[in-house]
Amino acid sequence: MTGEPVRLLVIAPVEREHHETAIGVALAVQLRAAGIESHFVVDRFNESQVRAAGLPHTLIDSSLGQAVQDRIAEVARQVRPTAVVLSDYFAHWLTFRYGYGIDPWFVADLGVPVIPIDLYELDEESRFEAEIMGRVVRIDDHLLRMPAHLRPVPTAHTSTAEHVFTYRATPTTSPLSPQERARVRARYGIGAEDPVLVVPTLEPQRTMADRAKGIVGELANRVPELVAHYLRSLPASTHLLMAGPRFDAFDALPADRTHVVTDGPPDLLVAASDAVWSFYFPAAGLEHALFAGVPGLLSVNGLQPGAHSGLKPAVRDWIAGFTGPVPQFTLWPWGWVRLLEPALRDNPFTSAFTTAELFDEDAVVGGLTALLYDSEARDAAAKARAAYLAEVDRLPDTADVVRAALLRAGASL
Repeated sequence: MTGEPVRLLVIAPVEREHHETAIGVALAVQLRAAGIESHFVVDRFNESQVRAAGLPHTLIDSSLGQAVQDRIAEVARQVRPTAVVLSDYFAHWLTFRYGYGIDPWFVADLGVPVIPIDLYELDEESRFEAEIMGRVVRIDDHLLRMPAHLRPVPTAHTSTAEHVFTYRATPTTSPLSPQERARVRARYGIGAEDPVLVVPTLEPQRTMADRAKGIVGELANRVPELVAHYLRSLPASTHLLMAGPRFDAFDALPADRTHVVTDGPPDLLVAASDAVWSFYFPAAGLEHALFAGVPGLLSVNGLQPGAHSGLKPAVRDWIAGFTGPVPQFTLWPWGWVRLLEPALRDNPFTSAFTTAELFDEDAVVGGLTALLYDSEARDAAAKARAAYLAEVDRLPDTADVVRAALLRAGASL
């Protein structure tokens, strides 16, 4: 033991997205209680997150260009970290490779071990391939040569391996009291007993609708049309909280019961709702729902292109209007089916919510209606969440997991 405090330099460079930074912040807050310090390098877009958590930080943005490497090296000299933590591996690679135009592995020259948070459980089976802006790119498989990986639960599998250190993530929210629930709802003119469904979307998904070409752009623009069709089919007493950017298709939803919330805290919106529907994975909304005691439904397109028999007329019309075959997708609108398949397969997290194929109108509408209105379905969902959370609670203390990962990576403690 060196006697020096353990300090982590957490690099969270992702632009226009909160989730990857939130993962790192939540970990740092847990570790702070155990005496492990963290200093963040974070994009300006996410400054409010680290500031609200009271974490020391240095801001970067893409205007720095390749000079970002010198900025981070200087921070490392000042902070003298025990190790560098990447929050997360894929976002780190993507942001520095495409956003800054530099080799992401400059971090290996900072003189301390580097440990990635791996949100997607990347391995040889995933082939390190992802669709980006309509083309398949090969992700750097540097991860395979890194001796220690951190994986947060949820959403990762609860199992561990020699190089995989699975830790219990900080709950992203908690159940609200009846009074708190009523206060959040009242902000949007929703009564305390009105059935409320939250439908989250993300700013990058809106960006893809505006900027992406080809299949990605078409999916980004047209999936909200199908989503709106399903939402119009729900019972007329259902209020809709569209948490995220506005899509044109949402204008077709019933105005008196639809609330597009572009700047509200998504965790509070979820906690004040009766159900959550995500049509992409990973989805922070489903994680919020888990901890808030709210049932969730996940819909992605797992159907092979052309395998569309037995679908409802509106869905067949939607497919017929698509340019060419509709591709499978897990993370709408990018796809990422191969990339995410290992993370989804036999993952106990998926037992904590309901699933329904996006093109199966009866399953989606029926599933959402049951979670909102059927007491037996809601009770079954609650039991499934409780069983999964009991499994999560059996994981070891997070600080112990991180210390073990640091030792595995060669850090001096």
